[in-house]
Amino acid sequence: AEKKAEEERIAAEKKAEEERIAAEKKVEEERIAAEKRWEEQRIAAQKAEADRIAAEEKAEKDRIAAEIAEAARVAAEKAEAARIAAEKKAEEERIVAEQAEARRIAAEKKAEEE
Repeated sequence: AEKKAEEERIAAEKKAEEERIAAEKKVEEERIAAEKRWEEQRIAAQKAEADRIAAEEKAEKDRIAAEIAEAARVAAEKAEAARIAAEKKAEEERIVAEQAEARRIAAEKKAEEE
């Protein structure tokens, strides 16, 4: 009976040791998995932050490009207005010159008649 009790005690100790080792292994596997998940989440957060910064930079570049395009449009409108004004002034000067030429011719005719 003592021998059987000793064998049962040894078997129970062996089983308890196997269960302890299995539990430690499971805890270690869960710790490693948790660390892996944490690292993946950290990397995802870094990527999200990098994407956010890139999006902000692109938005700023787009805003600046829009401002430049608007300034170019305004400058083109001013240049067109200046061109129209120059054409109008040239036409007025041409008319004044034609009128002066007509007066000169009239004055010559009048001088010839006198």
